[in-house]
Amino acid sequence: MLKEILIITQPTFYSIYKMKARQAFRALRSLVKLQALVRGFCVRRQARIALYCMHTLVRLQVQVRARQLLSRSEDAQVPHHPIYSTLKP
Repeated sequence: MLKEILIITQPTFYSIYKMKARQAFRALRSLVKLQALVRGFCVRRQARIALYCMHTLVRLQVQVRARQLLSRSEDAQVPHHPIYSTLKP
């Protein structure tokens, strides 16, 4: 009698276990998809911030370079070198 019950219930337990394993796998797969979606969003946001910072640095470099060129052009109009002070026109 006990053998008959085990023979009948064992496949039932196996099918229940298999069903629960499928549910767990589906839940895990959907969780992995959600993680990938969030990670992609974070990476895109990080890239956007990095590009914004790089663009700001380039603009700052352009401004500094422009000021340097302007100051050099003003210095070129009035020479301060000792050779120029000894020469008289």
